[in-house]
Amino acid sequence: MEKPTHQARVGIPEPCLCSALSQKYLFCGQAYLKAGNTKKNPPTRWAWFCGQAYLKAGNTGAGDFFGMSVAVSGDTAVVGAYGESSSTTGVNSIPNEGALNSGAAYVFVRSGSNWTQQAYLKASNTGTNDYFGYSVSVSGNTVVVGAIGEDSSTKGVNTASNESALNSGAVYVFVRSRTTWTQQAYLKASNTGAQDAFGVSVAVSGDTVAVGARGEASSTKGVNTASNESALNSGATYVFARSGTTWTQQAYLKASNAGKDDP
Repeated sequence: MEKPTHQARVGIPEPCLCSALSQKYLFCGQAYLKAGNTKKNPPTRWAWFCGQAYLKAGNTGAGDFFGMSVAVSGDTAVVGAYGESSSTTGVNSIPNEGALNSGAAYVFVRSGSNWTQQAYLKASNTGTNDYFGYSVSVSGNTVVVGAIGEDSSTKGVNTASNESALNSGAVYVFVRSRTTWTQQAYLKASNTGAQDAFGVSVAVSGDTVAVGARGEASSTKGVNTASNESALNSGATYVFARSGTTWTQQAYLKASNAGKDDP
């Protein structure tokens, strides 16, 4: 393999677990300069993208897995670190090491070509092994963070959490006003169950959030059906919509051919 034709201007660790592209910047990556990516037609030249920034958490720690999930919208990037271990809650708290694998998410913003950390996000109900930051998404001034290990059995939006449904999962919505971030919503499925891993994937666009739950176990099919527990790990997706500052679940989606172990 030829040497890279362009050296990166900033240090970018290799290999990269995740990459995210938006408009004119890359977090990391390698690209073919000439078509061809099979054994019969191999690439003839490689080049490294020049990274604009090398991002590290403000409280870097061993086993944090910073960068496991990333998302970008305009000049805002959000990075998940599901192994971060502070027991603190809320935004821009002073971290400690009191809750192993509770997880965190970090918001970075760009001004010109300079990136700075704007927020350090923690769940409102931080717990050990919640894996907050396993998934992240951002759209404008809204950030969504999944915590697949969260353990509350509650259902719906902004309920009082408990510890009664192991690994049921939860999703948290944060919003920005100027430069200040606050948690706007704590989302749970309408049919919360242990091991559902609600929040394994998240996506946000405007006032709509979609959440994946790979362990959900209903055998039903279609939209807004009455769930059961007859198809282990068949999986489901939930759609939430925002009106003003209020979030509600709009849809419960199942595959048209839902089956056991489909996630």
